[in-house]
Amino acid sequence: MKYGKKQKEKSKPLEISSGAEFKISDINMCGNYVVYLTVTYFFMVLSQTCNLLFMTFADRKPKVEDFCEKKYSDYMSTKICNFDIPMEYVKLGTTIQNIGLMIGAIVAGNIADILGRKKVLLSFTIGLIIFLIVTPFSPSFIVFTIFRFFDMIFTGGKHCVCNPYFMENLPDKHRMWVATVVTYSPNYIILAGIAYLCKNWKILSWVTAGIAVLPLIMIPFLMDTPRWLIKKGKDKKASKAAVCIRKWDEELTPEKEKKIIAVVENAAKEELTKKKKGKNYYFYHLFSNWKLGSYAVVFATSLFSTSFISYGIAYNMDALAGTVYINVIILGAARWSINILAAGLEFSIRSVGRRLLHLVAVGFIAVIMAIIFVIYIFTWPKINTYKAVIKAGGTGEGSILAIIIFTRYASLLAAAMCTELFVLDTVQPAELFPTPIRSTGIAFIQIFNRLGTIVSPLVFIPSKHWPPAPFLLMLITSAADFLLYFFLVPETRGMKLPDNMPGEEDNLCEDRTQSTEYTTDITNVESYDSVSTSTSRQSRKNAKTETETRTGEDEDKSRKSEEGKERWRMENRV
Repeated sequence: MKYGKKQKEKSKPLEISSGAEFKISDINMCGNYVVYLTVTYFFMVLSQTCNLLFMTFADRKPKVEDFCEKKYSDYMSTKICNFDIPMEYVKLGTTIQNIGLMIGAIVAGNIADILGRKKVLLSFTIGLIIFLIVTPFSPSFIVFTIFRFFDMIFTGGKHCVCNPYFMENLPDKHRMWVATVVTYSPNYIILAGIAYLCKNWKILSWVTAGIAVLPLIMIPFLMDTPRWLIKKGKDKKASKAAVCIRKWDEELTPEKEKKIIAVVENAAKEELTKKKKGKNYYFYHLFSNWKLGSYAVVFATSLFSTSFISYGIAYNMDALAGTVYINVIILGAARWSINILAAGLEFSIRSVGRRLLHLVAVGFIAVIMAIIFVIYIFTWPKINTYKAVIKAGGTGEGSILAIIIFTRYASLLAAAMCTELFVLDTVQPAELFPTPIRSTGIAFIQIFNRLGTIVSPLVFIPSKHWPPAPFLLMLITSAADFLLYFFLVPETRGMKLPDNMPGEEDNLCEDRTQSTEYTTDITNVESYDSVSTSTSRQSRKNAKTETETRTGEDEDKSRKSEEGKERWRMENRV
């Protein structure tokens, strides 16, 4: 009986307040802490956007004009960054710089799993600020490219770490719409304005460093995610982080604080026990399970395609009609509108989930690229003639002008649609990869994200020989994304972040089943003992009652007999 009571006490969840149970998921609530975290994340994303699109504006002067005769293949010597070099070398330099993004993603992802997200964000932000400050002092284009290479290492590392860090701190049901609204899209518009006002690339670099100082000041007030600390078995740090986060939104009584600490430390100790019994997980474990491996391949392909298309167009605004500043503003406005529309649909209509949004977005991009590709196959000689006529000061055919304008806005719209894929490819991997390999999995797919960014400046190079080629390449990558995702990725809306590897889930269920069966057996034994005791007591009680009844009947008969004898004596006396 005592053992059974102890088991029930242990299995009973601790309560954070009367009538309410505290769970680990209760730490992440939409409150003051999440608002502060979101603002910090916004400034981190803004500094990263300025650095990612730096080369889009580096050789631009704030002269707003609209023209349609520009063609990327007509290479011209240009004063890029005050260095007199051909434009094709600038594109190659941008590609070399973007290799730093991939290296940063690999390094930061692995360090974050060892030291924690917060330390990596702080150190990489400091590194980014330093190199953004020194880059304008470059004496040559080679030195400039080297400094920019390190700029991009720190940018790639921050991007790789801040996304899972942000996702892990958001409540499950608010994760999608918050990540959709607070994204890179509005920062495109802000960046276009900043670049226009800066007037030259040196001031733009220093302003970007100043923006990066803001998250550097704000990050120290954040905490490492309790979820990550629990998985690492760091019970004291996890409980401290959980209490600190909750104090942002409510005053904790000593009793509540003790209960939160007890729940978190107990969860961390359980994880530590499982880790001792289990094993450490590394990169190759990402492919130890067929489902996890397929998810990695799908999202790697998706991010490569998305970056290839999005940055391929962003880095090659020369290939489109219109000024760079206006095009970037259009691109940013379209991206954010798509973000908000998708977030509204996903939040208000239950049937609209991650899967539907992904397939619609990538399907739209593939269709647009197919249309432009077909148009260019039949009209590119006329387009070249039209541009030559305009350049000479003449007037071209109206139909060709319409095709050029359509190509401009259709390309910008396709690039804008990539924003939804970036959001989904950030949210869904975090919902599919278990916590032990989440950062590793995200780091892996971010490598392909950066590979797409690396080769994107070169996407319009083949247009020198065959103008439809860039659109054919973008059609192939988007079609591959659509097909792989359609067949391999499930819906994840409303799913809680998985904390265990697939095999661990089964073992955990078995352990819980055995524990339940053991508890049931103990309860059954106690119930049997209780029933037996009650039956025995009832039998004794019934026997006693029967004895008492029989005794009473005998006494009654004896009494009646005595009364009869007395009456007989009296009658005889008479």
